[in-house]
Amino acid sequence: MAAAPFPLRELSKRDYETVLTLFNLQDLITFSMISKKCRMLPTVVRRRQGYLEVSISRDGTILHLSERGNPKIKWAFNDRIRENPRSFIWEIDDNRMEMHLNETEVSIKPISAHFSYVSSAIKYLKELLRWSVKSVNIDPANLPNTMNLADLKVEKCKILYIFGTRIISDQELTAILENVQKKNFLKINIMIYNDFLFIPNLLNCKRLLCEKPTQWLTLDKLFQLNCTKFIFKQSRFKVQGCIDFMEDWMDGNGEGIDYLLVKFATLETKDPVILPYLEDIDVVEHRSSGYILNQYTYLDCEDGYDIKHDSGKVATWQVAPDYFYFVVWHNLQHNILQRTPFEF
Repeated sequence: MAAAPFPLRELSKRDYETVLTLFNLQDLITFSMISKKCRMLPTVVRRRQGYLEVSISRDGTILHLSERGNPKIKWAFNDRIRENPRSFIWEIDDNRMEMHLNETEVSIKPISAHFSYVSSAIKYLKELLRWSVKSVNIDPANLPNTMNLADLKVEKCKILYIFGTRIISDQELTAILENVQKKNFLKINIMIYNDFLFIPNLLNCKRLLCEKPTQWLTLDKLFQLNCTKFIFKQSRFKVQGCIDFMEDWMDGNGEGIDYLLVKFATLETKDPVILPYLEDIDVVEHRSSGYILNQYTYLDCEDGYDIKHDSGKVATWQVAPDYFYFVVWHNLQHNILQRTPFEF
């Protein structure tokens, strides 16, 4: 090609960035893989706000990239995916990486891949985009075996959700908890065999939600965890166990625990042990106020009773036929006691 008959000024950094901002996120990520010379790319890409999500279910093993204003990008890692005409699907095997745009009725033949690619993809995208992993959702019934799961390494995520209809084994649950390490919120909605070995380090998180009975976990073991908030649904805990929990808390244990809600699987009657317990000098009057759990939930504590921790903290508790709650107050304001809202 002949040279231009007039001088062309050299493109500035701003010019490069302006051009790159015109590309979609999936194009920019592809450029980063095929060209190491695009020096302006990281600056442009990191302006995009979003997060990563990992999903292992009957649809396959999929890494979702969620960006504001951009349709979800799905990075599929095996051949069990549902075609979505509005999604970008990246398929990977041992030798090549192909990107298919399924918007023109182009048939897609999925390529099988090993779970280890999920970890390598997460690592690459975290470094490139500076995005965090928001959630890891796993149905153990769709794991070929725990050896494959061992290749799924997630150092940190906000939510780990384990769900399913079958009972999960001790080995499977341990493998998941070991490989998805630091989690802010742990949600367990699957039955677990009673022989599950309780290891505090595996269950440590800020919030723990168990939606199925947990025979392997008793209330006294909660003091061994670093969690601050607990919710147990369909629980087989007994009222006496809840009372014992409060007594241990008053003796100085569990200073970091803020919230405990137990929803009994079977209706409980108010056990006689409660009445003499209320005569304890550390139990004060009814507190007519409420606990703001989050922007949608207000916990009425009018019929609750207050107790004091050795550190001076005040908590309110109540036993009803279908639930038990225990909340620690942090801000004392007039007749309404509340703390900074959090979402469960």
